[in-house]
Amino acid sequence: AVAKEPKTPFQEIIATRSFLFAIGALFVVFAGFQVHYLLTDVLPQGKTYADYAVSGYQQLCFAAALAFLILLVVYHLTRMEDLWVRRASQVIAITSIISTLSAAKRLWLYVDAYGLTLSRSWGMQFLVLVILLFVLLIVSVVRRWNTHQLTSAGSALVLGLLSLALLVNQEALVASYNLKRHAEQKGPPLDWSYLLYGLSSDAVPTIASVVTRPDWTEINTQPIAGMGNNWQIRREIYSWWRTKYAPARDARDPRELSLSDLRAKRIVESLPEAK
Repeated sequence: AVAKEPKTPFQEIIATRSFLFAIGALFVVFAGFQVHYLLTDVLPQGKTYADYAVSGYQQLCFAAALAFLILLVVYHLTRMEDLWVRRASQVIAITSIISTLSAAKRLWLYVDAYGLTLSRSWGMQFLVLVILLFVLLIVSVVRRWNTHQLTSAGSALVLGLLSLALLVNQEALVASYNLKRHAEQKGPPLDWSYLLYGLSSDAVPTIASVVTRPDWTEINTQPIAGMGNNWQIRREIYSWWRTKYAPARDARDPRELSLSDLRAKRIVESLPEAK
């Protein structure tokens, strides 16, 4: 016969209920404030997009991490046997999802104003992981999983999403998003310095697929600060790539080469003269 796990003493259940009710009430109030920011696109007075996104992101991620840690400890100690402990845990998880969505909204406003970068992309993907972990926690409470089942499912989720993120060409994703906004003439001027000098060889195929198009110089004829118009931008890109991937640089240590570098080199070698 399978031995049953001992039940949590009633006094401990009462103490856990009181603790979770207090924490839950705090998180409900906190999430209530976040709903306002979640539903508005207006930047608070006296705040820059950077301050609004970064400070809010850090605070809300800390709150989500604290809530997740509390719920994991309660899950381990009580095994979610008590109905009111389960309900309070679900409320904390749901309000944490709302707060995380608010953090994502703040970060998205920053991206919409200044474009996508690698750090902003990874930050957004991390928030997706946090939301999915809270959803998993809610499912585990509803289905009455034990601690082993929860940790196994959580580990599989984290490893699966991390593997998927590493398989995706993040730099190509960043370049594609920003180039598409530039072509549609949405948002502020494109930060070409970041695309050209801040991204690695992984972004070269995506950038080349856009700037080599015959209609590239017609997309935007307005000069971009520090770079000029699209015709001048194309010349700058070609010049930098030909310097960076010049044959003379092939003499470096082969261990420093990557498939991305070799693919970028082939693309650069096939580039036409900038017109």
